[in-house]
Amino acid sequence: MTETSAPGHAQLAALLTETANKLIQAYSVSDVAKKFGQPQHVYAVFHSPWTHLRTAQAEESYEKPRTVTKELIASLVQKALTAPSQLGNTKLSSGVLHVYVNGYPSAKPIGKKGAKVGVIAYESDIDAEMQTATVAALQKVLPGRSVIARSAMRAFLAVMHEHMPDIPRYAVIDVGTMYTSSFVIRRENVSEESSVPEGVTTITKRLAGSGPPEEIIPLLRLIANDNCTTPACQALRESIARLEPELVKTYAELFAKLAAARRLPNAAVLFVADPYAEWMRNFFARIDFAQFTATTQPFTVDVMTADKLGHVQWSGKADAGIGVAATYVNMVEQTE
Repeated sequence: MTETSAPGHAQLAALLTETANKLIQAYSVSDVAKKFGQPQHVYAVFHSPWTHLRTAQAEESYEKPRTVTKELIASLVQKALTAPSQLGNTKLSSGVLHVYVNGYPSAKPIGKKGAKVGVIAYESDIDAEMQTATVAALQKVLPGRSVIARSAMRAFLAVMHEHMPDIPRYAVIDVGTMYTSSFVIRRENVSEESSVPEGVTTITKRLAGSGPPEEIIPLLRLIANDNCTTPACQALRESIARLEPELVKTYAELFAKLAAARRLPNAAVLFVADPYAEWMRNFFARIDFAQFTATTQPFTVDVMTADKLGHVQWSGKADAGIGVAATYVNMVEQTE
């Protein structure tokens, strides 16, 4: 997809305003609104290619145990982030992901004593025009509120730390509407990150050809479960067979970038809209991307869906990306 075929900042902002208006209108007549009133905080969670994130570590050892304070953590974060960075000039946010006291992670480190204290810190950048357009769009819908901007990768890290604490290494494949972003987590550090201009919207349009894209979406689940023999399903299978070599090439280029310095973990977590989940899980597990993995075995793919995430009750089938963002925001609000 070229830049000219991708929606620009103004188009995306207009779509955001329209969608947010519909959401607020629906919410305003709900029982929840009657009980809690209108939203007071507004969060904007940005995905690739609009934002990028890096992590860094710092650790200090002391002759005598020191009490962990906010100031000590802040100094370690600053120390960690002094390392050279390839991020852009417009910073989105920075802070601490995890604190370690005497080598062990601590959810509540303040006040504890340790002879060794370490942090995993993060910082992210943002496309300045996209941030400005997004903030303006949201403030039209909910005037008087400041917009809290966050990186989707920051949200992923927080949510995955809670829901997959025992898996030290895995790749995240986040298939959005127009882009797929992927990054590698090794012991809670983001070690590699990249993206390609391919997403569910571009894939659907190419599979549909001259036909209506919305008609093939429900068929993808049936085909993934080998549960459809209609002419429409057969035609879609033929379209998939024609498109797959191009998708393999696109995603192989993505994984090659990620594996340039170090082979990828075999465990992969897939985030994608629900109608595409099973088909894309099969694609990433079935296609031979073993040349990029540490064990030269195919990916073991786990689909992360909104209903697998805690903290949020869904009235319908939520998109995985919205699920992560909502879960993250709820986690943040509950700790403040």
